Amino acid sequence: VYESAWCIANLASGNQYQIQYLLDRGLLEVLPSIMNSRHSRVFEQGAWIIGNISADANKFRRALVEKGMIHPLCSRIIHTDDFTEIQSTSWALTNLVRG
Repeated sequence: VYESAWCIANLASGNQYQIQYLLDRGLLEVLPSIMNSRHSRVFEQGAWIIGNISADANKFRRALVEKGMIHPLCSRIIHTDDFTEIQSTSWALTNLVRG
């Protein structure tokens, strides 16, 4: 699962057409399971996915917010003491709520 999430995070750093391609093929349906993973490395890749997607366009940020992606990010920041996880989660959350 980690490797798959890592690949998706890299693909999500592409342009709007590449991101739209991922969304059209169901990324928003599998993203909640990545974000709810009890494995911190999988969750962290999910945060990178959200951060990469939400850095691109308002329409992508809205889709992620509507899918409820703010809650798992905020929850993880509150409940972790892992500095790296806090960094990636904070970055993703900042991208998600801007604009």
